[in-house]
Amino acid sequence: MPAAQLVTSEETYTFLAFKILEGGWPSKQPMVVEEEIVSPGVSGRRWRTMYEQHPSITVETVSEANNWLVAEDVATAMRKAKGELGTLTITVDSQAYRFKDVHISDVAPVMRIGAIIGGGALANMNAHVVTRWTFELTEFDPSDTE
Repeated sequence: MPAAQLVTSEETYTFLAFKILEGGWPSKQPMVVEEEIVSPGVSGRRWRTMYEQHPSITVETVSEANNWLVAEDVATAMRKAKGELGTLTITVDSQAYRFKDVHISDVAPVMRIGAIIGGGALANMNAHVVTRWTFELTEFDPSDTE
């Protein structure tokens, strides 16, 4: 079972490993960004809500490739995903969590030579792609699990 999967309008990316680096586990509650309203000669404080958003998360993923040329193709496809919306499914202890309308704000794939050994790795693989993604979550539905 893959650790995570990202589906965009163009591609489906399956990840053997998925590690959250920054931002922690995706929050169910959006972050409220407010601005203080200051009026000269008026005592007290007032605030107005500017917008709500989920905090971004930065993750690192590992994807397999048969060889170096396939790894280059995977890395090229991943670079093209920047700016797209997708659906991210993260699997933890056989429980899948789905996040819809995930905005891919940054993606940085790095190709590596060498096979991946361990859970879920396919035989005869001699390259892999390690990718750092930054996701902006726009919707989280805790009831939407598999």
